[in-house]
Amino acid sequence: MKKLLSAFLSFAMLLSIVAPFNSVFADTRYDVLQASCDLAQMYKKDGAYKKELLSDSSKSVTVGKRIIVKSEDDNINTYDSVNSICAGGYVFAQYATEASASKAFAEFQKAGFSPEYDSITSVDGQYTNTKVRDKRYEWAYGACDIDDTLNYYKYRANREVIVGVIDSGIQYNIKVFKNRVIRTYADFSGEASGDEMDEFGHGTQVASTVAMCTPDNVKIEGFKVSNNQIITDSSVLLALSHIKEMNRKPDVINMSFSGTEMDSHIETEINELTDMGIVFVGSAGNDGREVKSYPAAYDNVIAVAATDKNNNPCDFSNFGNYVDIAAPGYFTAYSATSGSNAPNYTYYQGTSYSAPIVASAAAVVLSEHGGYTFEQVKSKLMSSAVPFREKDCNKKYGKGIVNFSNTVNNNRCKEIKANYSSGVYNERINVSLSCDNTLVDIIYTTDGTIPSKNNGNVYTASIFITQDTRIIAAAYEKTDSVFHGKYFCADYYIGGSDYVIDDNGTLNAYLGNSKDVVIPDKADGITPLSVGENCFKFRDLNSITLPDSVAKISDYAFYDCNAKALTANGATDVGKYAFAHSGFSSVLLPNCKNSAEFSFDGANVQTVKLGKVTDLKKGVFKDCQNLQTLYCPSIVDCKSYVSNSFENCKSLKTLFAPKVNSMHIDIPSNVNLYVNNRLSLDYSIVGDYRYIFIAPLEIGINALRDFIEKHTPNSFSFKDSGGFANSKGAQIRAVDSGLRFGFNWSKMADLEDLADKVEYGFVVSYSDTDNLDINNAHKRVKASKISQNGNQTDFNLVIKNIPPKQRNTVFSVRAYVNIDGLYFYSPIVKRSFNQVATAVVNDEEVDDSTKAPFNDIIKEVRA
Repeated sequence: MKKLLSAFLSFAMLLSIVAPFNSVFADTRYDVLQASCDLAQMYKKDGAYKKELLSDSSKSVTVGKRIIVKSEDDNINTYDSVNSICAGGYVFAQYATEASASKAFAEFQKAGFSPEYDSITSVDGQYTNTKVRDKRYEWAYGACDIDDTLNYYKYRANREVIVGVIDSGIQYNIKVFKNRVIRTYADFSGEASGDEMDEFGHGTQVASTVAMCTPDNVKIEGFKVSNNQIITDSSVLLALSHIKEMNRKPDVINMSFSGTEMDSHIETEINELTDMGIVFVGSAGNDGREVKSYPAAYDNVIAVAATDKNNNPCDFSNFGNYVDIAAPGYFTAYSATSGSNAPNYTYYQGTSYSAPIVASAAAVVLSEHGGYTFEQVKSKLMSSAVPFREKDCNKKYGKGIVNFSNTVNNNRCKEIKANYSSGVYNERINVSLSCDNTLVDIIYTTDGTIPSKNNGNVYTASIFITQDTRIIAAAYEKTDSVFHGKYFCADYYIGGSDYVIDDNGTLNAYLGNSKDVVIPDKADGITPLSVGENCFKFRDLNSITLPDSVAKISDYAFYDCNAKALTANGATDVGKYAFAHSGFSSVLLPNCKNSAEFSFDGANVQTVKLGKVTDLKKGVFKDCQNLQTLYCPSIVDCKSYVSNSFENCKSLKTLFAPKVNSMHIDIPSNVNLYVNNRLSLDYSIVGDYRYIFIAPLEIGINALRDFIEKHTPNSFSFKDSGGFANSKGAQIRAVDSGLRFGFNWSKMADLEDLADKVEYGFVVSYSDTDNLDINNAHKRVKASKISQNGNQTDFNLVIKNIPPKQRNTVFSVRAYVNIDGLYFYSPIVKRSFNQVATAVVNDEEVDDSTKAPFNDIIKEVRA
């Protein structure tokens, strides 16, 4: 069962003003458009599912007789389907019964495909709180500063930006769309008319929202996937496939529909279109609950929640950690369908209208920055949003409310400065505002609304703050010759604690104003035990130090936090996405036992230590493009067949895992892997990279080296850790009849600086041997005296008081450096006491007085 929820579709009216069209398509578009006609015939056989749909309160039904498979092979075996269509890189197969479809589904899986069942979804054709208006203006425009931004762009020449609307089509011949719509003739609904004319109304409402929120350089294209209350995964999939083949693709695509599940192939198409430069925006849905809604929850879609007139989340809006940003959820849009004789302004509610507001803001960003990628547009929108109050903990509704004017960079007043930053203050304060520009009015509000010349107070003297207050301010030049400044926003909390912490010791928010946060052993009288979900999400800080009492770092705790350094010595558990997209340069967790799936996804981190983690979970370091050193001294299992732990880790140079027993290698980088010789290895070649496995060549165990030499390609090589320390030879100590063996070590900073334990020592064999390590030595001796000079370390072994009868005995000696369980060795030095003495006596450069004691020693041995 799949579920799609789309807010408040309605029937409406028609004006007969025809818009121009100039869309250019690749020839292959006809293949996809024809497929929509063929699929429409399949949809006619869905009567039983439609009947079930009408009686199902979940409003979604899986079509058990239709399967979707990604393939471009017209001759693919569809296992007794009654009909099949191949278009857009997919095969749509219809079956006579659900049993035959189920059997085919299993056969597709056996053949290596990833089949999905199609689904039909009932969209809600009713809406509430609707009012017919005589004008477009509502509070939503002011909440996002849309009007001022439109006025700024009104007389400026800007590059054309196209917003695509995947919905129920567009009534393109009404006044609001004059000179704004580019015709597509794309109908992928059950009607397959070859015309994107909206017969249901929702697409027109969404598209008119875009038209009213953007300047004239922004054009709109409609891609019709529904003509009534039904949307199918297959129709959305065809629309995306069709867009992929267009010569001039939309720059932004809005998707105001949502569901708890969706065909995974849709995400594949979205990802491919994102790589082509398209920005996707999706609505979070209208169940008023915490739930992942698709397509909004996909990584490459900007997910939008809804807010009300007081800038608080709407009670109908879905929410969750996947939500990126919010926008007004009540909006005056056009109500019009092909059967109406005139459009009306109508007041609607739903995230269906929040999403196109954000899509419009994305189009504004692309008007100035045509080369921006999806991530750059998303970052711009989020960084310029008006944030939610930290104390309100509304981070599951995104970083803040989208603000159009804050995205504008050029020809504007300077930003506001204040003598106090956001934070907690023990007593009332006087906040002074200033601007580097002269001849400006500073206009501010304290009620959370956006200030303008028509709304707010003109700043004339410092603002006396005696209670919790939000100040939003901007500078307006008196001559109106430039655009007003970006909005300054600060929250002042008078009295109370810097921390929001519950009775269970969960730290939920930090309200203080320090950029270097040191969490005390007691916060508000309570011992912190965990960092709560979203606690530092979106925060702009320098460093964070947690007390050792904090054992748990919850899901999303540091998501998109810009701090650079973290100290968390007590943390044992790290939740999903805890550090995702964060700015930390290093995260050192020496006692961490569990790091959940995607915990560092997309983080800027360069160095990570997971001291006690024994297995790497799915996608832990996915898209960590700056990760250079990963230190995991306790890891045993590093398999990742489903989703590579190191996907897109293009900079990884060092992976320290001396205890790992199994590893799947497909790291897209040249990397040194510090492992053990018993490692079981499998791999997927991902490019022309060099993988160097560094391990002790233990006596009698050459498994890893032998495997690499026998099975792996030229890009794999083995390096014996037995050649890392240097030998300085051996010397006689005549004073105590001893031998001194000298060694030298060049520090491996990328490992030793992260290690809990670095031990210098020696292994000794009382025989002449070429096989010597920690496992077969007669004696193991820790180095007692170490001399360090910069990165160089000298350490010596002295064997004292060798009796005359043993002075011909050969001692085999090898130095080691043990870094958290991995042994690095020097070459073996083999010497007898008499050999060294004889060498000195026979050395012509040594004077007789120096040789005298050694001659006596040799005579003593011979006697």
